[in-house]
Amino acid sequence: RGGAPSSRGSGAGDAHNPREFIGAMDRCPPLDLFTDRDQHDSQEFLRMLLDNLNDELNTVVRPPPYKEEKDDFEEAEWDKAERLWATYKARTDSVMVDVFAGQLRSSVECHACGVASTSYDPFWDLSLPLKLSRAGGGANAGAGGGGG
Repeated sequence: RGGAPSSRGSGAGDAHNPREFIGAMDRCPPLDLFTDRDQHDSQEFLRMLLDNLNDELNTVVRPPPYKEEKDDFEEAEWDKAERLWATYKARTDSVMVDVFAGQLRSSVECHACGVASTSYDPFWDLSLPLKLSRAGGGANAGAGGGGG
């Protein structure tokens, strides 16, 4: 269908013309990269959209200067996670962070000496594999699960 949205609301059968949305992207660098009408990765688009919205809504006026964080092996993991999240929020704080951002914990252990190192990194999206469904769901159920 296409054309103007229905006055009934946005029910399952309503169609919406993306012309206004695409026009807004034309005026919003770097989202204007997507207006060439070529095929693009939806994850890349979502990430750039979230970045732009976060930049516009960031309430931090003067972020503190960057300083290298030293690994304190005596610090409790929970305390380290909270400290690093507070450091991140001191630089970027918006409703977008509250809704979409998170903190990923990853650990690496040296097999030679047994020392483990844990890092905490902010993320805005995670690429997760989808389990292929054998029963029902059609030919494309679960396809393309690894992407990124």
